[in-house]
Parts: sequence; C-alpha cells; structure tokens
Amino acid sequence: MEITKVIVKIGETHNLGNYSSTRPEITAEATLAQGDDFGAAVDILREQINAKLYTHIDERLMQHGQSPHYYDGAKFDIYISQRLKLIAIVPHKTKPPVMELKGSSLGHTYSDWSREQSGWPWEKCTEKANQKVSLQDDDHRDSLPDTSWLMMLCSTTPNEFVYVEDLIDAPSANDIKGFDLGEFNNRVVAWNAKTEREHQEREAARLAASQEREAARLAAIEEREANRLDAYDDPGPFDDEDDEDDE
Repeated sequence: MEITKVIVKIGETHNLGNYSSTRPEITAEATLAQGDDFGAAVDILREQINAKLYTHIDERLMQHGQSPHYYDGAKFDIYISQRLKLIAIVPHKTKPPVMELKGSSLGHTYSDWSREQSGWPWEKCTEKANQKVSLQDDDHRDSLPDTSWLMMLCSTTPNEFVYVEDLIDAPSANDIKGFDLGEFNNRVVAWNAKTEREHQEREAARLAASQEREAARLAAIEEREANRLDAYDDPGPFDDEDDEDDE
C-alpha cells in the first residue's frame, strides 16, 4: 500500500473566563511524492498547525483580557492610575513606581495603581494602553484636574520610565532609555495638595455648619426665655376683673 496524502486536524479548547471558552480547529493536508517520509510529513503539518493554533488561542485570550498561554517572548504588564491620569507599562511581575496618595482622612495613604493586563507582548500593551486612554474621561471627578493622560513606558532597568503622550510612535522596549520620575512625582504632589485643600475646605464647612447650629440653638434658648419673661410680667385678663370686684 502506498500513502499519497496526509491530512492532520488539531483542535484545542481554552477557557476565556466569564463562562465562555474557545475551541479553534485547523486542518492541513499534504500530498506525498514517491520517497517522501510519511512520519516526517505528519510532524511538519502538526508543527505548522500548532504555530497557527497557538497564535489564534493567544489572540482570543488577550481579546478577553487574559494573559496569552503560549507566547514565550518578553512580557509586560499594564497599570493604570485613574486619579493621576497615568498608564504604566512595566516588565511582567514587576511594579510601577511606589505611589503614596493621601486619603480623605489625613494620615492615611494608598496606591491608586490598578493592574489592567498581565503578561502581554510589548506591541499588545502599547495598543491596549492607547485604547485605554481614548476611553478615559478627562473630566472624571476622581481625576487630577487640568492634566492630560500620560504613558509611562518601562525600560529594561527597574523603576526607570519615559513619558510620552502618544504610543503610536513609541520606541520598542529595547530602545527605551531611563528617565527620572519628575512628572510622576509632580502629579503625586499635586494630588496630595488637592486632597489637603479639599480636607481643609470640608473641615471649614463642617466648623461653619457646627457654629451655625450652635448659634441657632442659643437663639432658640434666648427666644424661649424672652417669651417666658413676657408671660410672667403680663397680668392677664383675670387680674383686671379682680380689681373691679374689690371696688
């Protein structure tokens, strides 16, 4: 028996989260010439199918906000700060700059960084970051006023970043040089000053309201006392009738 054709079909199921999954299937075939090795032909087809299959699965996973499963290149994470209007792209499993923002109660600090994606290729991170910025509302009540959104692109050295306003022309990860964190620190200072000012305004308003309530309370007490004294000094209609009877 002579085998003249090889057909290979491979499918794989992956969970996409949110009770959904994907199962792509790819079929490939090859015609064997005389003397071709059947096993080698199967291996070649399987390798070609898996390459396309893995790429498709990773694309589907990232479309659903998950980390790619098969991608084995350099990976990066995306962090976003809604309050400071910053998006940071950092090496996978590392952190953006330490952020200490003042909370509504003074003495309490917190970090506003929120990780959006994890373990993505560089190109997908920059693409996603641009999409995030385009969807943000600059007038959000919890954002730093009078500032525009900025990207913080990591370098290969931890805690070194460069700021750009548009990632479309951003350099590749390997070309980025370290920059200081001046703009980041400026925004932290501006946010904390804003929080301090708002805290003082709330305290002033609270004090004014308390003083107003106290003034109203004292006025009510004085009014009641005045009414009581007026009632005591007024002889009333019955006192006049008694005087007439005595005559």
